[in-house]
Amino acid sequence: MASITGAVKADGADLGIIFETDVDRSSAVDEHGREINRNAIVALAATLVAQDHPGTTVVTDSVTSDELADYLENTLGLRHLRYKRGYRNVINKMIELDREGVPCHLAIETSGHAAFLDNYALDDGAYLGTLIVCAAAELKREGKGISSLVSGLGEAVESREVRMRILSPDFREVGPRIVEDFERWVVNNARDAAFRATGGAVAVTVVQPNYEGIRVSLSGAVNGWFLLRMSLHDPILPLNIEASEPGGCDAIAAVIREYFSTVDGVDSSML
Repeated sequence: MASITGAVKADGADLGIIFETDVDRSSAVDEHGREINRNAIVALAATLVAQDHPGTTVVTDSVTSDELADYLENTLGLRHLRYKRGYRNVINKMIELDREGVPCHLAIETSGHAAFLDNYALDDGAYLGTLIVCAAAELKREGKGISSLVSGLGEAVESREVRMRILSPDFREVGPRIVEDFERWVVNNARDAAFRATGGAVAVTVVQPNYEGIRVSLSGAVNGWFLLRMSLHDPILPLNIEASEPGGCDAIAAVIREYFSTVDGVDSSML
């Protein structure tokens, strides 16, 4: 991304598009040389879908932000299904919903994998890139840039991803058990742990529905969310944290660290 953002700035270009080598993922750079990726590429793709399919459902992976959910549902008037990691998971869910008669025209991961029902549900970064180029051309005629399509998307103040390694060779059995035990701990102990971490009252809510791992929302002395899940392929427990204020990720990590300090078989030192 650094190379294409630099090229857009150097050339004064209106748009940059970058693909993975097999062209199943894509991201963009706006007219200011700013990256449009992760939550922003989801928001941009959804904005394009909303023009032809108002009110449709957008299936995303599990690590999308609260700000994205608000943008999809309250700004664009779409329905958001936060599902699982894995591009086949989100695509298959879109196909399943369509067969059930639920309008669903976009399945997209924050990695840039995107499939449109209008494009036969193919994992096709070139199709998304083409839609973005066409939209940028139309906006240029109006004196606008591609950034105008996602200007209403908010961003977390802080975000962090921690990948904790499971040391047991039986990681496929151990990992899900840890996630289940952690959820019980959150229900019974996380509020007190959050008070110890922040010195103030914190409401701790296990987010439902949730289709992968455990997602927890925090509000009060610290505001944000985290998701702990089992990696699809590796002996890893990925932990995503986002916060609405400076220092929030550290405070949330301190809450989680209190649990993992009692767990053997997981390298949680990066917490």
